[in-house]
Amino acid sequence: MKTKMLAFLVWITIQSSFLNAQESWQLVTGLPQVTLYDLEVSGDSLLAAGINKLYVSADGGATWDSTAVLSPTVDFITDILRFGSKIYVSTQNEGIFTSVDGGQSWQTDNSGLNGLGATHIAMMARRGAMIFVATYGGGIFTKAPYFPGGWQSFSQGLTWQNVESITNIDGQLYAGAGANATLFTRRADQNAWLEYAFDEFNGEINAFLGIIKEGDVLIAAGQQGFYRSTNNGGIWDGQPTGYGLISSVRFESNGQGRVWAHMAKGSLISTLRYTDDAGLTWHNFDPGFTNTFGTDIVFFQNKLYYARSNGLWRLESSTFTDEPDGLPEARLSIYPNPTSGTFHLQFDLEQKSTVDVIVLDVQGRSQTVVFSGECAAGNNVLPIQRQTLTPGLYQIMLKHSGGIQMGKVVIGL
Repeated sequence: MKTKMLAFLVWITIQSSFLNAQESWQLVTGLPQVTLYDLEVSGDSLLAAGINKLYVSADGGATWDSTAVLSPTVDFITDILRFGSKIYVSTQNEGIFTSVDGGQSWQTDNSGLNGLGATHIAMMARRGAMIFVATYGGGIFTKAPYFPGGWQSFSQGLTWQNVESITNIDGQLYAGAGANATLFTRRADQNAWLEYAFDEFNGEINAFLGIIKEGDVLIAAGQQGFYRSTNNGGIWDGQPTGYGLISSVRFESNGQGRVWAHMAKGSLISTLRYTDDAGLTWHNFDPGFTNTFGTDIVFFQNKLYYARSNGLWRLESSTFTDEPDGLPEARLSIYPNPTSGTFHLQFDLEQKSTVDVIVLDVQGRSQTVVFSGECAAGNNVLPIQRQTLTPGLYQIMLKHSGGIQMGKVVIGL
């Protein structure tokens, strides 16, 4: 009887979990306090990219060794990838550099990267025995690291040559080519990229910036918001970040259900968010830094590492697993509940906003949009028709410019 009663309880808590104490973060010693552009975990090693060289730690960040300089003219490292004993480093303007001696020496590896923008590398990915690079202007290229020959074009089916991101998830590549709210996917048995929409194109740029998988859910980010898919990318549900147009995102998971998103703007402003429910709700994760900006995050040996413009910072897991006390709650009221017909959503808005109300099943899969329109600042009450909903328990997602609220409603006979 108690279980049945709990199914009828409805509540929503908007958690704004701020870590305002910079003292919670520890500056990692042994590294210069300069801008670090990228972080990578490789086995038991942690790698951090400086301006034109790498810093490597094999003992959990306690001590660090520096590699040789890639090239004196390199001014921005975009990605790091290890393949066996070989290290690949991509750069903003000078293409790919490789090392087979742990970074003591570097060689350029640009043979085959042909076309305007082909040496402006956005990101790298590995699938099996192949490496792939996404470029700003030249599309996508691939090669087998230990076989002779240069890079080969891998752009069949791409309608855009500016590629913001490339990621391998379970053998399928996801590429963020173009800026019209689409992504491209390609499995190993396919000979061309396939294009899918992750949002409705609204005339403004919306490139696909990154993706991660948490459980059975794909979590992604475009320039206009967060997105999630429960059917392997066929259908996407989106929500605005409330942070404006973003230029880059880095996802990271602790392997236990929490996913962080580092978002940055072109104006060197950055912020962190996290989700504990595979992207249904996102919470603020303010590290409390001032006058600096972040570039990348990685979870390594039960610690969250944060690359910033003033060095590398580390946060112990106990700091962010404990929920802070005394935070205000914002509630979404749903009544009557249970209901066999029309029910009402009552909520407050700080400012006038476009509001979308989406009904989802208990697994978080989208059912239907039941309202989309503008609501005034202050208290609002929306009547929602039952429509075609069959009896059962549903989640209600209410999205607006200030964030997202979730509730539950029971539909009776």
